[in-house]
Amino acid sequence: MSFAVLFIILNSLLLPSTFCRSVKTFNFCIVIKPKELSIMSCEFPLGINKVSIYLYSFHLQVAVKNNIDVFYFSCIYPISILFVEEGRMERQVFLATWKDIPNENEAQFHIKDCHLNSDAASNKLQNNNIFSIAKRNVDGQEMLYQSMRLTNGIWVLAELRMQASSPSYMLSLKCRAPEVSQFVFQSYESILKN
Repeated sequence: MSFAVLFIILNSLLLPSTFCRSVKTFNFCIVIKPKELSIMSCEFPLGINKVSIYLYSFHLQVAVKNNIDVFYFSCIYPISILFVEEGRMERQVFLATWKDIPNENEAQFHIKDCHLNSDAASNKLQNNNIFSIAKRNVDGQEMLYQSMRLTNGIWVLAELRMQASSPSYMLSLKCRAPEVSQFVFQSYESILKN
């Protein structure tokens, strides 16, 4: 399950909210708390539809109407919310896909100050729909090969290199839509450090 918490403060409302993905659904859970003691009514047709919420480029746009005003806000959600449960790729398919994706679509990132061993890292990532396909040890470095798939069908392949004596990891990502790589890296960093 993936989740992110944010607190939205509008003129007279406090809206603690959570993004989560569980059992193949994306949820935006929100609690409406008036900041003032005045009586307030809210019309809150919240749902991912064409009327009240629009998803695009990792932004969620929301409108909340009450007896005072209509409040509009936008919030950024983590891409890991979009990693689906069907993101585990077979080993041979992973190898063929890795070779098939052009090298210019590969991005490399450093994850610093992370003190997890490969098993702990793999478990944390799997809980967020990033699946380990294979693990091997090369010259004292542990390598995890991983896959994830986004709700729109984009596959992202990863190689996570870690060395027992170093708290820094090297993450290589390959996908046919390289513009998502930076966001996937941010998810890796957030998942592994929290």
